[in-house]
Amino acid sequence: MFETRILTFNSVESINDTVKDTNELREQIEQARLKIQEFNEREQTFSQQISEYPQLDTLDKQFDPFHKLLEVAFNVNSSLTEWTNQPLANQDYENMETSINEWIMRCF
Repeated sequence: MFETRILTFNSVESINDTVKDTNELREQIEQARLKIQEFNEREQTFSQQISEYPQLDTLDKQFDPFHKLLEVAFNVNSSLTEWTNQPLANQDYENMETSINEWIMRCF
């Protein structure tokens, strides 16, 4: 069902590739959920016992914090690049503050 790979995140420079990989994994998890729903609907249609797939829930719960952290890292990296390449006079400080506060809250 899932391809087994170990993803490491040890460099901000690799954030784009790492986020791409984790987004692909998130999509695979969602596709697996849809397949499970299809299976369960068919089982119900034929009066079969509904199958449970607790491994997917476990995988999703373990993966979710990692995925969220990488999203924050990606957003921070993208914003810092944008912010440092603009003159100070062009900065939207309220937006910057809002973004930073959001990232802090997501990390905690």
